[in-house]
Amino acid sequence: MSRISGSSTFEGVLIDWSLGQPVEPPQLPVELLSKRQAAAELARRQRRQAMDAAYEAELILRLAELTPDDDDPQPGATTRLPG
Repeated sequence: MSRISGSSTFEGVLIDWSLGQPVEPPQLPVELLSKRQAAAELARRQRRQAMDAAYEAELILRLAELTPDDDDPQPGATTRLPG
């Protein structure tokens, strides 16, 4: 596994370790949940999805920061699709 750069060796190792951990918590079978439990689980799931969407946006912005724009077309330039 390649080490992600961080401000310290420990931070980089910690980041690498955390990326290898499971993302989704174990789920109970839905048929075992009461109405109240199902509503609470739905609310938790929606919060996780919102947090995932925000994290995805942060990752996209970080990739944009790290990607040089040397090959981007100049403003006003038209691009032709092949074929």
